[in-house]
Amino acid sequence: ASSRNFYVNLRQKYDEVVSRSVRKLEKLVERHQKSICDAEFIRLCLIYNLVPTFIGIKLWKKKLTSQQQHITYQKQLLKFEYNNRHNDSLQFQKDSLKLLNELKGQLAATELEIPQQQLLHIALKTKQNCLQIHNKKLE
Repeated sequence: ASSRNFYVNLRQKYDEVVSRSVRKLEKLVERHQKSICDAEFIRLCLIYNLVPTFIGIKLWKKKLTSQQQHITYQKQLLKFEYNNRHNDSLQFQKDSLKLLNELKGQLAATELEIPQQQLLHIALKTKQNCLQIHNKKLE
């Protein structure tokens, strides 16, 4: 409830652009955390030679799945996906830091505490959801 009042007060005290920036920052933090979790999941799959369900390639001849060429192709796909997620993570981090610095210039220091707490809460919630989903993918 306090965060809702914060956004109402923010909209009244500042213009609509600041409240949109705060909302955009929340979405960027959520995407950043999700990309970090995805990259970590894919890295663990590469280390332990696991194949997540989204890489499972259906072959017409089932005996070909144990051949080295098929296994190598799956690893290449995982490496490609890891690089994409890692690059996305870096880009989201860069964008969120840029937006946070802009907000620091527009808001008072005391008014930045509530959004930062909200951002931490969003990041933790997203991380927990991602970990649950990744555990299901490995089962």
